[in-house]
Amino acid sequence: MGGRKGQQLAATLLLVLALWGCTTAVAIDGSDHCDLGDLKALTAFKAVFHDPGRLFDTWRGADCCNGWEGVNCTNGRVTSLIIEAPFPTRGPNPYPKSGFTGSAAATLTDLTELVTLRVISVFFNSPLPDKFGNLKKLETLEFAFNNLSGSIPPSIGKAKKLTRLSINVNMPQGFDQKFEGGPIPVSYCDLKQLEYVSLTSSRLTGQIPDCICNWKKLISLELSVNALESEIPNCIGDTFKELEVLALDYNNFTGPIPAVFGKLEQLETLKLDHNQFSGDLPASIGNLTFLTDFTANDNKLGGPIPASYGNLLALVSLDLSNNFLNAIPAELGNLASLSDLNLRRNKIQGRLPAEIGNAGSGVEQGLRLDVSHNILTGKLPFTLGALAYFSAHDNFFYGPFPQSLASVEYVDVSNNFLGSWGDIGPAPEVYDVRILLLRNNRFFGPIPSWIPEILNKSRLITDIDISSNNFTGDIAPLFLDAPELRLLNASSNSFQSNLPATPFVAPFGSTLDLSHNLLYGPIPPSFFTNYAGAQFIDLSYNHLDGPLPNTVGNLDQIALLDLSNNELSGEVPTTIDNLNDTIQYLDLSYNNFTGPVPETLKEHKVSFDEEHDCLALVVRDAGSFQSVMDGVIDVVRPGFLLKALLKGISNPLTSTDVLRKLVVDSVAGLEPVVLGTVLIQDCTRAISCDDHRLMERLLAIN
Repeated sequence: MGGRKGQQLAATLLLVLALWGCTTAVAIDGSDHCDLGDLKALTAFKAVFHDPGRLFDTWRGADCCNGWEGVNCTNGRVTSLIIEAPFPTRGPNPYPKSGFTGSAAATLTDLTELVTLRVISVFFNSPLPDKFGNLKKLETLEFAFNNLSGSIPPSIGKAKKLTRLSINVNMPQGFDQKFEGGPIPVSYCDLKQLEYVSLTSSRLTGQIPDCICNWKKLISLELSVNALESEIPNCIGDTFKELEVLALDYNNFTGPIPAVFGKLEQLETLKLDHNQFSGDLPASIGNLTFLTDFTANDNKLGGPIPASYGNLLALVSLDLSNNFLNAIPAELGNLASLSDLNLRRNKIQGRLPAEIGNAGSGVEQGLRLDVSHNILTGKLPFTLGALAYFSAHDNFFYGPFPQSLASVEYVDVSNNFLGSWGDIGPAPEVYDVRILLLRNNRFFGPIPSWIPEILNKSRLITDIDISSNNFTGDIAPLFLDAPELRLLNASSNSFQSNLPATPFVAPFGSTLDLSHNLLYGPIPPSFFTNYAGAQFIDLSYNHLDGPLPNTVGNLDQIALLDLSNNELSGEVPTTIDNLNDTIQYLDLSYNNFTGPVPETLKEHKVSFDEEHDCLALVVRDAGSFQSVMDGVIDVVRPGFLLKALLKGISNPLTSTDVLRKLVVDSVAGLEPVVLGTVLIQDCTRAISCDDHRLMERLLAIN
């Protein structure tokens, strides 16, 4: 019995499998041949375009359901059409043939069984058809980067099974787009199955119609980058119970942010930036416990940041910059998941809460905090050492620089009132600072020990700027072996010492600015050797004296070298010719150089004296610095280039002789013809800079 039953069962299974195979074969063979109407519609659509990228190469033969890329069928009918060309600036993209008129996408609305229609970066250069009512089964509709004209078709509102609608008409710069936009069609309010709506960059105008609150199943609503205006319907907060994304940024909405947004309990992303919202921030936003991204920057919002925002424990990014907010609550320190907090350019007053240093404590890389351009005052708290980024420039902070900030990768506290007095707090365990900007504060006296300690212990520091303070004494403590230091700016202080002669290696491409100090003595030969790979060196407006060392020729990567307004003397070494391939701006003016002019200076160019609006001229026949009044040499600043030729001097003249001898083109932008013998940078010493008629009359001399 058991054997017979087993044989019968096996036979039954074989029969079922055989029948299943036959049924499958019939389905494949008989039902997936392309419907003739669909084939005609797709063939007509393809025929509209030039196709330099061969996007439609697989659209061949009579069976559009087999082998046609982007086409999917069910029972021989096209149910899904997905066409994606490269982004417009990467191309090539299909575009209509010459002489085509009408709507390039017209025949797509003849595919009456479509469930999904997605066309990206195919250039229609024409309006969308207004026959979407034909697509009764359509659930997903997406157009983007199609170079459309006209406006959004109202007939889309008849495709009542739509769950996903996305239209982005924006095109990159350079395209002659003629899309007119217009209001959101009221007919769209009938699309009650919608879950995802994205009408970004669609040139929408007018108000959001109240009837969009029929979209009760909505999960995501994106209307960014349009010209929508007026106030937002309150029904949004009362109706969209499942909404996770609300993006209304880059529009012209006015009035207060609706407090009913606090009822959107599932909301994760709220983008309201770049509008005209006014009034206070609604405290009800603090109820949105799933909110991760909130932007309301670039509006006209005022008042304090509500303390309830300290309840947004899922918040990752908060941008309230460019408003009129006036207070930061300590409760923001509760936001352990926060990685970006941007409050710059407000009217925030008072002290920076110490608790803010606790924000981002659950983020591995720490919080990026920007409170720059406010009215914050008081001392910087010692609790900020866990931040990843701290920008507090252009405030009114005073007191010492907290040493704990040396563990923050980026620190900018420029343009405050920080000074050299008071308790700097504990040193950090790890020195991670890479960029430290302290310019224009009230630091004074010798370099405090914590600055060289940062340079010594933070091996990855790339930029330090202590310019425009009142540091004095020896500058040598700044010159340590910091292998990554590419910017050292100590200009506009009162350092009074020699340049350091100790050996160190400045990194390739570095910038050094020690201008406007009281540095004195000769330039040590090793100094230029240490900076052999530098691109920019400015030692101007000091009291450096003695000869220019031959090692200046080691600066074979230099683009800018400014040694003007010092007391350097002797001949300019011929090694300066090594700079010829890279130098763009060379200024040796207002020194005491003598002797022949090196070839590098003969071959380069001269610049406008922008302050006096007159030409700085190197004149022909000026062959020695003795004949060039005060040794003025000003070579090249890109954008203000004038040819200069220097040849052997034959008849030196004084500055007063220039009035008789100088021949130039006027300030018309032409290359000047220079026949005199003197380089003039400060034109007021010889010619009134405003008297261009005098310069024109001089053209007739000689």
